[in-house]
Amino acid sequence: MKKFSLLILIMFCFNINSDAITLQANLTSNNGSGGVFLSLTTNSTPVNITSFNTMYSSTSGTSVTVEIYSRSGAYAGFTASSAGWNLVGTITTTSAGTTTIAPMDVTSLNIQLAASTTTSFYLQSITAGGGIRYFGTGVTSNTNFNDANLALFSDVARVTTVAFGGSQFSPRAYTGTIDYNLNLSADPCASITTITCGTPVTATTTGTGVWSPGSCGFSTPGQEKVYSFTPLTTGNYTFQITAASGGFSDYFFKAASGGCSATGWTCIGDASAPESNIFGPLTAGTTYYILYDAESTVAQSQTFNINCLAADPCSSITTISCGTPVTAATSGAGVWEPGSCGFTTPGQEIIYSFTPTVTSNYTLQITAASGGFSDYFFKAASGGCSATGWTCIGDASAPESNIFGPLTAGNTYYILYDAEGTGAQSQTFNINCVAGDPCTGITSLTCGVPVTAVTAGAGIWSPISNSCGFTTPGQEKVYSFTPSASGSYTLQVTAASGGFSDYFFKAASGGCGPTGWTCIGDAAGPESNIFGPLTAGTTYYILYDAEGTAAQSQTFNINCLCNFVPTINVLENSGTPNDGTICMGNFTTLVATGGGTYLWSTGALSNGIIVNPASTTIYTVTVTAPNSCVATATTTVTVVPLPIATASALPNPICSGNTLTLSANGGSTYSWSGPGGFISGLKNPQISNIQTSQSGLYNVTVTNVNGCSATANVSVVVNSTPTGSASATPSIACVGSFVQLSSTGGGTYAWSGPNGFTSTQQNPSILINSYQQAGVYLLTITGLGGCTSSYKVQLKVNYPPIATASHVQSSACANSTLQLLSTGDGSYSWSGPGGFTSTLQNPTIPNATAAYSGLYSVTVTSPNGCTAVATTNVTIVNNPVVTATVDDNSVCEGQTVFLHSSGASSYTWAGPYGYTSAYQHPVINNIPIYLGGQYVVTGTGPTGCTATASVDVFVYGAINGTVSATPNPAPFGSNIQLNATGGTTYLWTGPNGFFSNEQSPLLYNSSYKTAGTYTVIITNEGGCQYTLHVVITIIAPKPGTGQVFEIATSKPLEGFIYPNPANSNIKLGSEFKSSILYSIIDANGNVIIKNQTTNDGMIQINALTPGIYNVIWSEKELNGGTFYGKFVKVD
Repeated sequence: MKKFSLLILIMFCFNINSDAITLQANLTSNNGSGGVFLSLTTNSTPVNITSFNTMYSSTSGTSVTVEIYSRSGAYAGFTASSAGWNLVGTITTTSAGTTTIAPMDVTSLNIQLAASTTTSFYLQSITAGGGIRYFGTGVTSNTNFNDANLALFSDVARVTTVAFGGSQFSPRAYTGTIDYNLNLSADPCASITTITCGTPVTATTTGTGVWSPGSCGFSTPGQEKVYSFTPLTTGNYTFQITAASGGFSDYFFKAASGGCSATGWTCIGDASAPESNIFGPLTAGTTYYILYDAESTVAQSQTFNINCLAADPCSSITTISCGTPVTAATSGAGVWEPGSCGFTTPGQEIIYSFTPTVTSNYTLQITAASGGFSDYFFKAASGGCSATGWTCIGDASAPESNIFGPLTAGNTYYILYDAEGTGAQSQTFNINCVAGDPCTGITSLTCGVPVTAVTAGAGIWSPISNSCGFTTPGQEKVYSFTPSASGSYTLQVTAASGGFSDYFFKAASGGCGPTGWTCIGDAAGPESNIFGPLTAGTTYYILYDAEGTAAQSQTFNINCLCNFVPTINVLENSGTPNDGTICMGNFTTLVATGGGTYLWSTGALSNGIIVNPASTTIYTVTVTAPNSCVATATTTVTVVPLPIATASALPNPICSGNTLTLSANGGSTYSWSGPGGFISGLKNPQISNIQTSQSGLYNVTVTNVNGCSATANVSVVVNSTPTGSASATPSIACVGSFVQLSSTGGGTYAWSGPNGFTSTQQNPSILINSYQQAGVYLLTITGLGGCTSSYKVQLKVNYPPIATASHVQSSACANSTLQLLSTGDGSYSWSGPGGFTSTLQNPTIPNATAAYSGLYSVTVTSPNGCTAVATTNVTIVNNPVVTATVDDNSVCEGQTVFLHSSGASSYTWAGPYGYTSAYQHPVINNIPIYLGGQYVVTGTGPTGCTATASVDVFVYGAINGTVSATPNPAPFGSNIQLNATGGTTYLWTGPNGFFSNEQSPLLYNSSYKTAGTYTVIITNEGGCQYTLHVVITIIAPKPGTGQVFEIATSKPLEGFIYPNPANSNIKLGSEFKSSILYSIIDANGNVIIKNQTTNDGMIQINALTPGIYNVIWSEKELNGGTFYGKFVKVD
């Protein structure tokens, strides 16, 4: 490890309040960079660490990230694992340089050391190149530095390699200065205050606490206080903060049976200002701890109390009676959630009992309220008093009424009042009394005698059968009435106050009960309603039923029937006179008879009235005789609508000369009148060939079936129709020519014609480019008012001939005859360069030259006179310059001949015995003698121009040669005559480097080295070659025996040469045990390289000219076999 001579310090700071205590550890040793290990032991006072002062091996200003590990107890020594160590946290700080200590704030990690405990720490940098600098070896073991509060322990002997977070390091003994502050916070469990519900208590804290009990969402490093609370009632309680200063604090609770400690707490809430939090449920008689824990160490204070729960609502039930107000006042939390009127009810509950005397729906009426919403419920007392089984009546925060039930007479019911809030609130309410059975006191009525019905409170019936349209929750009253005469009677309300009431009737024979009633009417003021018919001598019940439960009163009587029948005469002359039907907007007179006084349904009091109803109306007159009997008569005045008269004219405006159609609607008969004395009784009359003098207003009178009539009119405008003419010049046109359309007359013009032609010009011109343009062209002239006249013109279109012009491209060659071509029905007229003209369809021009190049035009005239022009562009080109060559014009029978040509785009070869080829460079393989001769190639250029060239090929026959050696076998030391025939040149090779180009070479003084195979390459005058071999055997005497033995070898072998063809090197293919002796002979038998040596079979041929070469080779040092081969040298 790298050593440093500079003394390095690491300082740890511990804070409480503002007084720091310093502990100095003085050790002298070498130092390095990596991690720091130390153990800290506290005395009787806890300590909070707020910073470590550290120094790093990185330059000033560099960001360094440090991991802090800890474990309980004095660690006996590191191992190769971080097991048992806890990562307290990670801090990012800034290096002050390699020789300067800088603080590292760890307040956010809340490192607390309890009193009388030992804790081991390890700090390591995880930033590359930024290790913590520390002291290393050389420190005395078991070294302690301590004061009255804290002891620091360093022990070099315990240091070994350890791994944290995947990295390996060797921590050493720590040396440096430690600054710390004492934590004087006492154990919260040492002093527990007992609190009771409803009694405020103030918690004041300052400084650091010792617990982190859980989470209400934030850490709680501040001081803790513990309280005990024993509830008297089971339920959820409200924790209410009434005053707060200094910051947030958290509240927790747990059962005291779990012991007082830092764990097991449940959050109630965190607060920095007055608020309420519900917690629980708590069980009566069970003691609970309440924990107050500050979120910071600064001084702060909060005043709180636990609201008392009300006693069991069933323990005190108040009996109430209908009509008697009762005031419910609540404050604090309740114990029930009985159900839902739409909101929760955490407030106090009050229970009342109520026994109805009448079976009915009842009204709970709130007359005063303050403090907020409360919910009302009811249930039968037979179900027991408990938190369940309740039915909502309603929720209210102000005076209102709610109907509930039905309740059964004699049964007791519980009424529950449950506040929606825990604050103080009050409501005054009563249950309205329901009247008794209406059938128990029935009053008899006499016609003509008034009676007053007075009601208040709820009734017991809702006679919905034949309802008068509204509910009747109010009190009912029943009357009986026996008419003396049969007929329909009038129930007349003469005075009313307090609201609407409904009137019903039914026969008394059906019994008195809530059903079977027929509505007479509902009234809130004086009015009359006819009901019946009633039968004389039959008793009927009359029911009065209030629509509201408030106090109200109405005075009514049943008018008596008279012995006379009044009549109403209808006088009118609208439509059919005096038929009771009038046209809308007209008047009629109604006259009543019968004597006495008159009261019309309109309110009129005379016997005759004039009416102007807007719709069909029933009029009633009530006639009161002097004896007070009342009779009524009715009549219906039927109002029929006037016809809705409409008048129209089509077309309008109209052009003169056309037919105008007038149309009317809305009635059954019609009467028309108009300009020029026009009249008609038709519904839809027509005016033919109308003229401009007939413009004007046309009126129609429409009468319906009821004789009612209405008028309508329509203004007709007649415009003059324009005149003109149309023509086409020429009327017969050729495709490609123009046609002039012409017109006369005033106004605007619209042409249309075949192939979608349109134009708004008066005299448009048309380019004819299709036979589809032939046909009728229509001209429409539009004058004043859009009036139009139309004219037609016929156009005929002839097609010109379909002319084409071309030339035979292969004839457009220098010195050739140029051939021009044309098509098309008719006559022809050619023109071209140099003043050329012709009337032939396909003219020719001999001996073409470059001057003939250019554009040739032909005009074709068809029998119909239409013409067409076509052109062809001629370029006279020179014939190609064609060449013909052969790789070797002298070849041997069976060899390959390579022919070549150039200068053209395509080629055709011809040779002896009908030889042909379309290749540019044909190849004749294994050529026979009879194909020797002249080969002619015809080359064709891009435009078809041709030229020829030729080349001669000589084919020589195969060699019929012989080879011999005399004598053979030959005696040792004799001369041997070699001989070959059949060629013009000869090339001999043999053992021991023998070489000769004589036809019959002589071998002198033969020895064992002479034995072997001799090869001769025979070449004739055409360069054809033939190779023969002769094996010479030497007869030598056996030493000391007088006997002889033969020395012989095999004939040469054909060897392998590669690559072949080649351009720079070849390799002789065979396995050799010694160096190789080789010779190279060209195709003419000339020895190019003689008796050269190669050790690896490689031969350079760069210097050779392209061609065919023979190679003969054998091992130099051994009397082995001889090889021969052939290769092709290429560029």
